[in-house]
Amino acid sequence: MSEKPNKIVFFDGHCGLCHGSVKFALKHDKKGLLKFTSLHSDFAKEHLPSSLKPANEGEFTTILFLQDGVFYNKSRAIIEILSNLGGVWKLWGLILFLIPFFIRDFGYEIISLLRFKMFGRLDVCPMPEPHYRSRFIY
Repeated sequence: MSEKPNKIVFFDGHCGLCHGSVKFALKHDKKGLLKFTSLHSDFAKEHLPSSLKPANEGEFTTILFLQDGVFYNKSRAIIEILSNLGGVWKLWGLILFLIPFFIRDFGYEIISLLRFKMFGRLDVCPMPEPHYRSRFIY
């Protein structure tokens, strides 16, 4: 990496929903603004503040988004990621932002609790497709 990444998505590499969301973001991030790393990666272990790490290592329940030195989590992370995708996705981010955060985060928590039942649990974090590998931080 020649320059320090500014917009990093931290995701649960064992979550089927998270994996699908990363694939979605890669497909729609036409400008290539976003970088991605598993919450289980060495990079995440080194760079996540202790306040964002779970009590039981490996039991992450939220997506995190780092932008301009600020960490966002839960629904706000989703909004910021959508906004960075541009186009209609930025509009969806704005629409979500208009919903009060406690309602957004409540919905996020419900999905987070059910995500493995609904979308499966992966034994290992899948490797990205070769043309996307430069977008990942390990």
